[in-house]
Amino acid sequence: MIAEFMGGKYKKADAKNLISERFYDLKDKGYYYLVSELKYNSSWDWIMSVVEKLESLGLQFWIGKYASTVTHERIGNFEINEKGNDKQVVVYNLAYKAIQWHREQPTNNKN
Repeated sequence: MIAEFMGGKYKKADAKNLISERFYDLKDKGYYYLVSELKYNSSWDWIMSVVEKLESLGLQFWIGKYASTVTHERIGNFEINEKGNDKQVVVYNLAYKAIQWHREQPTNNKN
């Protein structure tokens, strides 16, 4: 879901041509990545690019040591919270939930 949000185009595995599942055209990440090579959950560079895209859509992130929050600049009662001992995992989970919320909005498409 994150790779699609970031503009990646999913291609199913093709046993005939021995092509594995992969995402093409990931912005700022190169031509393609196998699904197993995606690093949104393990690289600060990858997940922060997601945070930056979400911020460009009006979401605001507060990232703390053990808890983080995302709000929306125009929706007063909107808030997502995430807690944990690993800051990177907390930010990943928060971004994932924010993308889910964004996709569910009737005025938004999947990106």
